[in-house]
Amino acid sequence: MIERHESAGSLPVRPFVPPVTGLAIGMCVSCAFMLDAGWTERVSQGVATLLTGFGLAAVALVLFALGAAFSAVSPLFLMIDGCEGISQSFAGAFVTYCAVGIVAGVGSSALWLSRRAAESEALRGATLSEYELVVCGDERKGSYGFSSDLEVREPEKARALARVSATLDREYCSGTTLHAVGRFEPLGDDEWAKSRYMKGQSGSVHV
Repeated sequence: MIERHESAGSLPVRPFVPPVTGLAIGMCVSCAFMLDAGWTERVSQGVATLLTGFGLAAVALVLFALGAAFSAVSPLFLMIDGCEGISQSFAGAFVTYCAVGIVAGVGSSALWLSRRAAESEALRGATLSEYELVVCGDERKGSYGFSSDLEVREPEKARALARVSATLDREYCSGTTLHAVGRFEPLGDDEWAKSRYMKGQSGSVHV
């Protein structure tokens, strides 16, 4: 083994990026792809989510293989040059974490999409009078009244059944419980509806 002794000042100072950063990157990328595919499938009634999930799973398998390869060759580089061996080991850990993040992102996104679908189905044809509507966050004044996010709750139950977008006739404080008449309307297929969907809303109401 070749030993190398270098002073601390011989190497440039570089910011350290931990390999676990790959976990966050993999999750963010896979979630973005899955949620966009979920919206596409909701609008076009296709199988975009399934195809995207399989595609991301294939990418994760490739990254797992690359990570294993980097981890396998890193000891050889470490025997020759310590710095290169460390780089190879870092690369192996980073891509492995990316693969884990992709798998976790696909799984969590699938659960999120299935919950949105279940909420939309539960609200389909339901009347507002069956539920309590709780104002969430700050309201926004628009041309047709005040826009707000509402949590739909069953009477005497604290758990929110779904979240919807609402147009109100006047301003209400956050946490106000409303009782109204009318029906829930499903989200449309325009960009505004897509932004509401990505925020976790399952429909809209006009109170």
